[in-house]
Order: sequence, then C-alpha cells, then structure tokens
Amino acid sequence: LHLRNSSNGVWNESFGDGDIDYSQIARAVEKHRPLLVVELAYEKDTAITRPLVENLRLGREYTKKLFGV
Repeated sequence: LHLRNSSNGVWNESFGDGDIDYSQIARAVEKHRPLLVVELAYEKDTAITRPLVENLRLGREYTKKLFGV
C-alpha cells in the first residue's frame, strides 16, 4: 500500500494528515496487514521546509501511529 498525501491537491512534504483520511483506510486493512510504503512526491507548489531524511522519519512515525505497526 503506497502512502502519500496532499493538502488542497498539492503533494505534502512528508506523509501525514491531509486530503485523504488514512485513518479509515488503516481500519479497513487492519486484518490484512499489507506492506506499507511511504512515498514522497514533490511538485513545484510543495513547500519544502525540512531535509528529506527528516521528512521520511516523520512519515515513518505517522505510519506507525496510524497503522499500529
């Protein structure tokens, strides 16, 4: 399951809260335990405020909290 989110249609700097409610998805796939892959995609309107390593760390923490892994 590729995890990526946007805010107002623009890809977010890191995986976290945004346009897609991943809490519903996490509940729907809870019993299936899919492979989770945080995917970051930047576009010209994505505000970059942190280094990539920090964005990946934040996305990993959000995924652990949301999906309970």
